[in-house]
Amino acid sequence: MNALVLPYLCLISIAPADGPFVPGITFAESEGLFAPVRELASAMDWVVEYEPETKEVRLQGVPLDDQHTRRLLSGETLVRVEEVNVPGARITPLEEGARVEWGALRAVVKPGEKRVEINLTTQSLTAYQG
Repeated sequence: MNALVLPYLCLISIAPADGPFVPGITFAESEGLFAPVRELASAMDWVVEYEPETKEVRLQGVPLDDQHTRRLLSGETLVRVEEVNVPGARITPLEEGARVEWGALRAVVKPGEKRVEINLTTQSLTAYQG
């Protein structure tokens, strides 16, 4: 009987996974953690819509407030994680980053690793502050 109980106890003691990691970005001139909209949407199984005429971005049909978004030179849109307002989504601040939950889905957004990429072919340097 002990042999049958032990596997069940092991399953109970396993903490739920936090889900996929989404690299976040911070900016010196503004507070908060920003995440790439498409990466966050992919991790949370959300639909991203883009209206080219108005440049409006929507997550699950909810427009993102321009005050809480950034656009990189590459054209990628970032959203301040704390301001994601998808119905049913919960944002929990962590010591470093935030946990995003929506139903049974979870993702963790943390500042990405600081790094520098040098492209010798194009003679360019790109730095990521995380």
